[in-house]
Amino acid sequence: NQPLPDEWLDFNRKVLRSGKVKNTECECPGKTYSLTFAPVVNAGYTNLYGLDIPEGKKAEQILRESEERYRSLTQTATDAIISINSRGDIESWNRGAQEMFGYTEEEILNQPMTLCIPERYREAHRKGMERLLATGEPHIIGKTVELYGLNKNGDEFPMELSLSSWETGHGKYFTGIIRDISERMKADEEMRKLSHAVEQSPSAVIITDIEGSIEYVNPRFTQMSGYSAAEVVGKKPDIFRSGELSSEVFREMEETITSGEEWRGEFHNKKKNGELYWVSSSVSAIMDLEGEITHFLAVQEDISEKKLLEKQLRQAQKMEAIGALAGGIAHDFNNILFPIIGYAEMLLEDSPGDSPNREALNEIFNSANRARELVKQILTFSRQTEQELQPLKAQIIIKEVLKLIKATLPSTIEINQNIDNNCGMVLADPTQIHQIAMNLITNAYHAMEDTGGELTVSLEEVDLEPEEIKDSMMRGGAYICLKVSDTGTGIDQTIMERIFDPYFTTKTKERGTGLGLAVVHGIVNSYGGDIKVTSEVGKGTAFKVYLPRIETKSVFEETEAQDSLRGGEERILVVDDEPSVVKTIKNMLERLGYDITSKTSSVEALEMFRSDPHSFDVVITDMTMPKMTGVQLSKNLMEIRADIPIILCTGFSEKINEERARELGISGYLMKPVVKREMAEMIRK
Repeated sequence: NQPLPDEWLDFNRKVLRSGKVKNTECECPGKTYSLTFAPVVNAGYTNLYGLDIPEGKKAEQILRESEERYRSLTQTATDAIISINSRGDIESWNRGAQEMFGYTEEEILNQPMTLCIPERYREAHRKGMERLLATGEPHIIGKTVELYGLNKNGDEFPMELSLSSWETGHGKYFTGIIRDISERMKADEEMRKLSHAVEQSPSAVIITDIEGSIEYVNPRFTQMSGYSAAEVVGKKPDIFRSGELSSEVFREMEETITSGEEWRGEFHNKKKNGELYWVSSSVSAIMDLEGEITHFLAVQEDISEKKLLEKQLRQAQKMEAIGALAGGIAHDFNNILFPIIGYAEMLLEDSPGDSPNREALNEIFNSANRARELVKQILTFSRQTEQELQPLKAQIIIKEVLKLIKATLPSTIEINQNIDNNCGMVLADPTQIHQIAMNLITNAYHAMEDTGGELTVSLEEVDLEPEEIKDSMMRGGAYICLKVSDTGTGIDQTIMERIFDPYFTTKTKERGTGLGLAVVHGIVNSYGGDIKVTSEVGKGTAFKVYLPRIETKSVFEETEAQDSLRGGEERILVVDDEPSVVKTIKNMLERLGYDITSKTSSVEALEMFRSDPHSFDVVITDMTMPKMTGVQLSKNLMEIRADIPIILCTGFSEKINEERARELGISGYLMKPVVKREMAEMIRK
């Protein structure tokens, strides 16, 4: 019940430093003690065995009794405690060693220690013993060795060995304290797997303390956010929140996770550079063995692309609906235009050159034709199907785009156009040329929407020399150049290199998706052309599109010759459910000398044809009709008479086009409204 003398404590420290068992005698008030200090290597403490020395008792006897007491205590240890002599033979073997290795003390005493070591370690053990004895090194201090042991059944297991040595009058001895670390290694391996999984996870992992301060983030988080781990550890997650979510959302999350449940939701987070990105997040509490919350775990997945695809899908569905609506409107509107154009054309034919009504009739006819072209433009704009490349004159389509967009431009924007009508042709898809012009002109308009200005569109032929296009994939040769320039806000040079990147835009989400220029760039490159841009902030921007020029006849080239219309005396069956359309076609064709029979019912027309198949030379039918479509009627007519020429005439149909009509055996295909010349030429053909 008294403090240990300082000399005992000093001796104990020496034993710990030496790592070997030492005996000494120490005086204590009134008594002399024999003390044995046995260090437990790497544990930082000693076992102290002390016996008082009665007067007249020999020190050797006291030492023997002390050693016996030490041996008794080692037998109760759960670790294996084994002593070996300088030859490597086992001198002592406690109960812990018996349970670990399977040998009883009688089986193992005086046997070589190598019995308990796998074959691959035995040579290293032998050399180690030789080195210890040769160098006189008394012990291995402060080291723990991990290796594998071998039990009586031949099974290997991982173990941890701490070794110490001492000397007596009988020689040098070594004591090993051995611990089976199978469970620990299994736990360590599981921990390594878990750590590796977290480090390599495709999802971002964030761990915070109970106060919400970040303690850990994995590499995926740093990739997603742009922050390094050092920049966020110790901070609150507020640093990468966009501020778009209400405090109510975070209150709900806190209530959920503090109750022990998992919270799931989506965040719009902010990267280090200020860009926003979407994450799908699950947040849960980490609890200790007592069920107390110690940390919070958040697992996040970047869903920005998914969100973008969802947005694109919604946009595509919207455009599909607009396209379907445009198609329906086009069909009805073309049926309305048909008689206006037809009768205006016929009235012009009947009016002498000096008639006071001729100017008014010309205005009606021209306005109706403009409406006809407008419908074509709307259908081109909403068309979703790809077309084959064909020779065409880009100036015709660019003029159509300008007509279409003029109606939407405010009066503060002045349009200047300098389009060379004699420009050569390009091999292209008319819809894609329409996209190029529409995107560039729309961008120019948006750049001047608030301030007004001048929008200039020009088209000309150019011949480029190889040295002029060193920085381009183009080859020297003949091109057409479409230039669209504005006097608007201009483009900052810091973002100039990104303007053609998909989804990059400086517009608000209501004004653009960032796909326009990317689409233009892709189309132009696919044609073997190139696009150049120059801009100055506050002064404006100019885009130049170069497309290879070809030498061939354009399928879009307007007919120059205005030969007199040819008529005939053939008998024609006209079928359309719109009485005004039927009447218009009948009047137009009768003026050309044809014998016309008309029907507003496809069923009645089929019965009439069936009764006398050879009474008609040509059949002109509408596509969209009740009870029987134009395609169905055509099939029935050709079953009755295979050689009957049929002209399919439609205001708009997604189910039929000229190519499909040819595949079905239909001879001709016309889009309403049809002018007299088109109808006459098709019939003669």
